[in-house]
Amino acid sequence: MLGTFDDLKAKVDEYCSCYRHPKMGDLSSGPLYDLFPEREGGALKAKCCWNDTWPSNGKAGIYAFLDDDGRVVYIGKSSMKSSVSARLNSYCQYGQNKKCKLKHDHWKVQPRYVWIVGVPNETSFEAAALEEFLIREIVTSCNVNGVSASP
Repeated sequence: MLGTFDDLKAKVDEYCSCYRHPKMGDLSSGPLYDLFPEREGGALKAKCCWNDTWPSNGKAGIYAFLDDDGRVVYIGKSSMKSSVSARLNSYCQYGQNKKCKLKHDHWKVQPRYVWIVGVPNETSFEAAALEEFLIREIVTSCNVNGVSASP
């Protein structure tokens, strides 16, 4: 069964309490972001939507795409010299009437939401560890490594 938004938040909390040194700066959990606010339905209520500025803009971190039902579709990262906003811009662009258009059509499940967790600038390398942990722990529909959903 695919992981949910609640599973994702719980695993980030687990990562912080079990694997991070207490003297490291806090992770910044962004608000949920709706890529397609014009669509009906959607199980989650997002505080931000297309085309608001990406949460954690300019920071390294992880991002998770979720479907209409709040299930985790894909977990990715930006780290070192990249930022979450730059990575997300590689997936999304302006379409007709300035609505969100996904640049790729390789999705097994269509994303609806994005959730971002920023890491402190001084530990931008930590994004890779957090991403690996989450991919190992949470079933997604589109990540190649880690726990995968049954076809």
